[in-house]
This record gives sequence, C-alpha cells and structure tokens, in this order.
Amino acid sequence: MSDTQPELLAQLRDVHLPEPVSWWPLAPAYWGLLALAFFVLLMVVFWLRRKPQRRGLNLQRAAQYEFDQVYTRWQQDRDTARYLHSLNSTLKRFLLAQAVSSVAKLSGEDWLAALEQLSPLDRWSGSTRHALADGVYQSTCSEIDVDQVHLEVLDWFANLSVQSIQRQAGEVDDD
Repeated sequence: MSDTQPELLAQLRDVHLPEPVSWWPLAPAYWGLLALAFFVLLMVVFWLRRKPQRRGLNLQRAAQYEFDQVYTRWQQDRDTARYLHSLNSTLKRFLLAQAVSSVAKLSGEDWLAALEQLSPLDRWSGSTRHALADGVYQSTCSEIDVDQVHLEVLDWFANLSVQSIQRQAGEVDDD
C-alpha cells in the first residue's frame, strides 16, 4: 500500500483558494443606502428650488397684513396723510425685499409706472393715481377716498406675481 499512496497523492490537485470578494454586485444594504442618499438629494434640490417662492409668499402675506394694519389705523384716527405715507412705505419695503432696488428712488408718475409694470392691473382710478403719486407730498389730503385707494391697492397686490417681480430683478432663471 505504500507504493500506491504516492500515486494517489499525485492524483490530488493542489489547494484552490476561493476568488477574492468583489465589490460588485453590491449587497442589499448598500442598495438601500444608495436609494436613501438619492432620495435625500432630491429632497434638498426640491427644497432649494422652492425656498425663494416660499419666501416671496411669506413676504406677500406680511405685506398684506401690514396693509390691513395701516387701514385699520386710518379708520381709527382718519389721518389720510399718515395712511398714504405708510401705504407707500409698505409698498416700497415689500418691493425692496423682493430685490427690486430700482423702486427705492421713485416717486410721482415714475412710481406709478413701476407699480403698473409689476402687476397686470392697470385700472387705477384718478383718485388712487393722485393719492399714490402726489398724496404723500401734500399737507392736506381731504379729497382722497382712502377706502377706494385701499381696495385698489389690495386688488393690485392680489394680481401681483412674485415670480414676475423676481424675473424682472434677474433673480429667477427662465427654465
């Protein structure tokens, strides 16, 4: 038997090592992590794209609230000059917050033209045109119908598009 042992041993193959572990295909846990990372990336992109729009809507709500406060204060004290000054100030602050810096120095007919350019509403009455353009600079404003001015400004504001303001300011890309 001893003669057959080397023969049998010669017939045996050498020890084979398994193939090294490959990185592909990925384990199921890695697929889950990739899917989660992709989902988080999509959510961040969506959030970043919506953020300017939400900011504009929040500013719009805040400005409308301030318009209502100014009108309520006018109903209590009937100071038309103060109302017109506060109204113009609120409009300019809103537009400046929307990055429309060109309105800061405007007054009179130029101010009205800028307001008309930002909203499709172009039906300012004569009383409202006078109030917004020149009423702020007059000492007596007894002929101005504040109720009508307030309604027309709210109507203008309701037709205002935040995206159009930002496009005019050059902040939003045309996709």
